[in-house]
Amino acid sequence: MRMSELRSMRVFLHLAMATAIFPIVGIEYLSRSVALSISTAVVVFGALLFGFQSRWVLWIFPAAMAATALWSADWLFTLLSAGSLFVPVVLAGIVVRVSGPVRFINTLAIWARIAVLVSLAAFVFLPEVGAHQDVLYDGALRGIFVHKNGMARILVVGVFAELFSQERAVARWLWLGVYLAAGVLTESLSFLVLSGMFAGAAWVLRKVKWDDRHSSLAWLGIGHIVAAVGVVIAVIYGPEMIDSTGRFSDSEGRGRIWAGVLTAFSVKPLGGWGYGMVFRAETEAGEIIRAASSWTPTAAHNGYLNALAEGGLLGLGALVASLALGMVVTWKSRRHLLWPLAYALVMPLNNLTDTRTSSLELFVFSAGVIYASVAQNAESYPGLPEPDPAPVT
Repeated sequence: MRMSELRSMRVFLHLAMATAIFPIVGIEYLSRSVALSISTAVVVFGALLFGFQSRWVLWIFPAAMAATALWSADWLFTLLSAGSLFVPVVLAGIVVRVSGPVRFINTLAIWARIAVLVSLAAFVFLPEVGAHQDVLYDGALRGIFVHKNGMARILVVGVFAELFSQERAVARWLWLGVYLAAGVLTESLSFLVLSGMFAGAAWVLRKVKWDDRHSSLAWLGIGHIVAAVGVVIAVIYGPEMIDSTGRFSDSEGRGRIWAGVLTAFSVKPLGGWGYGMVFRAETEAGEIIRAASSWTPTAAHNGYLNALAEGGLLGLGALVASLALGMVVTWKSRRHLLWPLAYALVMPLNNLTDTRTSSLELFVFSAGVIYASVAQNAESYPGLPEPDPAPVT
């Protein structure tokens, strides 16, 4: 492979990571349409230059959401919104073409560090930008992102990347400490819960004796159930025990939002209202949710309920199938790669208390599924030569 080709692959790898973390998540002062345009341009450029790999399981959910345009009240808006689900999947497929799984996780760690350092700098030196100024979240770290939840998403992915990166132990612990401090400043209980789950997954997966297949699968299944119950209890009832600022007794009013979403679902149970149509104030579904929660949220804070309201039983089935099949694929490659399995195990739990079915999370999940599939089929990773893999013990 020529040096110029290697150089272009390295450049695009960093461009893809920057796109996944900044435009796809949505930084402050960058509108959704502009962010999507930037992301789409990067994807088209990369696909033309390098091509992309994919697996059919990754198209199930985006395709189902795109299909809801057929009965949406605003079919063009729904179709364009659903198109944003295809961007991270294709971007992940391009990255697999230019880099292997070890370099992927190391590069993801680099860009997560950049995001948190810039955000902390904004928080300290430009608090009017880096900190929330509203009554509900006054002073909470949001960094350069629109909302503190966006900042927390970057921190969770950063913790995950550090746990599986090649960084030396001292540096890894240092960065994990930075993420923990930033997570406390965001006042995000979800960050603490999910970071703990990734840490637990990393420890368990490195200790499991994979030769005893049935026993290891049983323990992982039990752990998944316990973790799911723990996530819901911690996020719903945790703030009631520790918060004295007068916020909702359940984290961000999730209980009220969920009740409104279920009411909206009951009106159109089979195909839903159309992707992107539920959380718009001017729609009938938006009015139903506002009546239940006293305001119009931007998401259900639950990926499954989001899919249920926007895509009905079709959308929920597609989401569950995609996540389940992704876990199957990453499970089969567990002897070769651990981080795709860890992410595939935690992503379904992540969606219990937040909507994480698009953008950055879908990008990492898709990359993991493709890498795992390649490893399972004993194919060689195209693109940049891989660094020596980090030890898994």
